[in-house]
Amino acid sequence: MLTGFENLDRFLSVPHEKTVLTGKLLLASPFMNDSMFAGSIVLISAHSRNAGAIGFIINQTVSEVFSDTYTKWLSNASSPSEIFRGGPVEHDVIIGLGHTTNQLSDSPGLYQLKNNLVVLDLEESFVDDTKALQHFRLFKGYSGWTPGQLEAEIHAEGWLIAEANTTDPFTPRPKKLYGKVIRRQPGGLTEYYPTETLSLN
Repeated sequence: MLTGFENLDRFLSVPHEKTVLTGKLLLASPFMNDSMFAGSIVLISAHSRNAGAIGFIINQTVSEVFSDTYTKWLSNASSPSEIFRGGPVEHDVIIGLGHTTNQLSDSPGLYQLKNNLVVLDLEESFVDDTKALQHFRLFKGYSGWTPGQLEAEIHAEGWLIAEANTTDPFTPRPKKLYGKVIRRQPGGLTEYYPTETLSLN
C-alpha cells in the first residue's frame, strides 16, 4: 500500500477554495534552490493548506533498467512507454497515474482525484483497470510537501504556476513540455498567481 496516498480523504474533502493548486502545473523557476527539481514540471494532483500537497514530475523519464514486472503495465501506457521520475518520495515504488471521464470500478488500488485524475497502486490494482483510462503513465515515486511547505517555496519564487491541459501529464514529447507550457502563456511568460490565494496563515 502506498503510504503517501493513504487517507486521501484529507484532500478530497477539502473545500474547493482551499485547493487552489490542485490540477495546476508547477514549473521550476531559475530561483529553484533544490537541484532535484531543476528543469522540472510538477502536476499537483492534490493540495490543501492543512494537508500539504502531492504531485508528479511529468517531464523526466528515468534511465534505470526495471524488471519485467512492469512490462505488462507499460504495454498500456501512453507513448513514450517509459517510466517517469515522479519525485523523491517513495522513489523505490512504481505508481500509475491516469486520466478518465469514465465510471471506475471499486478496485482497492484506484484512488480517484479531482480533475478526472486517477492514481493506481500497482500492488493493489489490476492491469485491466487501465482499460477504463483514456491516458496512463508509470512514475517512480512522487513529490510531496508538508502543510505550508509548497506555499513557502512559491513565495520564495521557486515555482511558476500554470494551468494544465488534460494531455500535459501524458505528452508524447515530455522533454519539450517545459518550453511548450511557457510559450502558451500570455506574452510567453508564466505569471504567478496572486500570493494572497496561497496564504500561509
